[in-house]
Amino acid sequence: MSLNSNPLSGASARLPTWDELSRAMFEEIYPLITKGTDDQKRDLEEKYRRSNPLRIASEYEAAFKRGKLNSFLLESIPDENHEPSDIHKLLLSLPWKDVFTTNYDRLLEWTDLPERPYQVVQSVKELAIAESPRIIKLHGSFPANEPFIITEDDYRTYPKCFAPFVNTVLQSLIENPLVLIGFSGDDPNFLEWIGWIRDELGEYHSLIYLVGLLSLTNVDRALLARRGVTPIDLSPVSDSITSDGNLHAATLEWFIRSLQTMEPPRPERWPDL
Repeated sequence: MSLNSNPLSGASARLPTWDELSRAMFEEIYPLITKGTDDQKRDLEEKYRRSNPLRIASEYEAAFKRGKLNSFLLESIPDENHEPSDIHKLLLSLPWKDVFTTNYDRLLEWTDLPERPYQVVQSVKELAIAESPRIIKLHGSFPANEPFIITEDDYRTYPKCFAPFVNTVLQSLIENPLVLIGFSGDDPNFLEWIGWIRDELGEYHSLIYLVGLLSLTNVDRALLARRGVTPIDLSPVSDSITSDGNLHAATLEWFIRSLQTMEPPRPERWPDL
């Protein structure tokens, strides 16, 4: 979702992806990947391919301490230089019970939507006083609501350290379907969250949908099915969607507008006579 933000004057074109963040961290830890001999570069490239973002973040913390890792994230994801786009407004205009986000940036809460205001929850102590619909920041929030959940230990200890957040998500999954937007099937956030959902609830949860340009194979679909996830792969309809270069944004907009069109009638809205 953050890739769909609008940069302010003088800002970089877009915020970084997981891969770009991981690469930047890795190059700081192992500068020889760009400055070393050919053999050193080749060995480090192989190490990078074998690693995942959570492992690289863990190595970064070990090399430079936690404060430097937090500063790296703040500098690499300059959300104050961006503003929400129409995609953010469209997404939040849907009648969600709650919105859970693993993003550190503040683009969702900065989205101006007077007709449907959301209360923002940045820490577990705010859960008791915030009313739905809420935007719940599960992995921390810029600029200073730490820790920013990103290392292997962060994920390992999350169910214990942030039990109220975990319980809130699990309760929601008992009562409501979960729609995952902005993830890929191998996104580390996605894999970790789906993993502990299976550990905690087994098969006893509401439907979980994964939406996006997924380009899934039959094996991908089978694996998602084993994880209790129903994919909504928008790739087949992408060819018919006009885009200005950002096909992901155009396809996501098409999906959200389709949901708006199919919104069922609400009992509090009296029909016109």
